[in-house]
Amino acid sequence: MSRFFIVLFIFFYPIIASYYYYIPPLIAIAAILAIRGYEKENRFMLIGSLVYLFNVEVNFSLPLFSTFIVLAFYFFVILPKLRFFTTCTICLRLITVVVYNLLLIGFLISYDYLFFEYTLALDLKLLYNLLFELMAVLVI
Repeated sequence: MSRFFIVLFIFFYPIIASYYYYIPPLIAIAAILAIRGYEKENRFMLIGSLVYLFNVEVNFSLPLFSTFIVLAFYFFVILPKLRFFTTCTICLRLITVVVYNLLLIGFLISYDYLFFEYTLALDLKLLYNLLFELMAVLVI
């Protein structure tokens, strides 16, 4: 029964978040769950978080696979350098949220600059999303 509600969340939360301005998309939380699912070999968590990231990209009109590219870059390049935080998992999660959001914003800004598009509005909503995800990561 709980997997049913998780699947409902995966498919319908990004749709609701794209309609209402102040509901954060929780992209970094999904990235943390994807990393945790890969490390613990939990296929449901890994596939669920990747489907969620794809659904967020579609509903928020982000460039396709931008969150996957940033997730792969973070997982293979930055995360091995942060492995000394193994005793403090909350510290690692908080750093993951901040760094992943900064990498995603940097990727989207560079994408906008290279292809002359406008996909990201740099306003206080990004700070709101970051603060909300920092508070949410303390719960998971």
